[in-house]
Amino acid sequence: MLKRASTLIVAAILLAAGPLLAQRGGMGIGGMMPPGMSGLWNPVVGSGALYEQTSKDGSKRLIMIAVVGKEESSDQTGYWLEFLAGEEGKLGVSQMLMVKSGGDITVAKMIIQQPGQPPMLISGAMMGMMAARGGAAPATPKADIHEGAEVVGTESVTTPAGTFQCEHLRTKDGSNVWISPKAGPWGLVKVASADSSMVATKIITDAKSHVVGTPVPIESMMGRGRGQE
Repeated sequence: MLKRASTLIVAAILLAAGPLLAQRGGMGIGGMMPPGMSGLWNPVVGSGALYEQTSKDGSKRLIMIAVVGKEESSDQTGYWLEFLAGEEGKLGVSQMLMVKSGGDITVAKMIIQQPGQPPMLISGAMMGMMAARGGAAPATPKADIHEGAEVVGTESVTTPAGTFQCEHLRTKDGSNVWISPKAGPWGLVKVASADSSMVATKIITDAKSHVVGTPVPIESMMGRGRGQE
């Protein structure tokens, strides 16, 4: 059972690991990893956007990215960024407490809830331990996508969410990103990479958390697992 609990930790961290990894084509476990998570970080509680992602094989999935709360962390204000992804009726939820430090964003802790399962809380200490052991850990995305990206120009982009005046950027990996301050906490309107594309279908202004129940620290789950061996 302890081995199973340890596997859960790795799986949970991978679900929410590294927004920028997803931009390079990673899909995460259970299809919950959000794609193209670079942009202009502008967190406002309640703000968000719904996206449709299309893989190169033509398959589609829904993704919601939204700020659902804030919390003080190490004398700084952190914002709970929620990712809701998957097929309708089988949506997995992951949340990260994002804290801006200079030009970088750090993940102070995470909450993961897979369909039909209780929510798990993964502390910063646990993430650090996993990283030290060579395991997966959330990347630290830049708060501003302009760092390391080429500005292509300004373009009008129309999606199901409306028409936006966007700045068009091209990242080092060749992905194209269109951003607007009117499109949620990252400003993403459209993303196109070699592996997938994503467009905003709805802008959200009253986002609420989709986590159901009280998150249980993963360490407690491990303790219960040892007791049941």
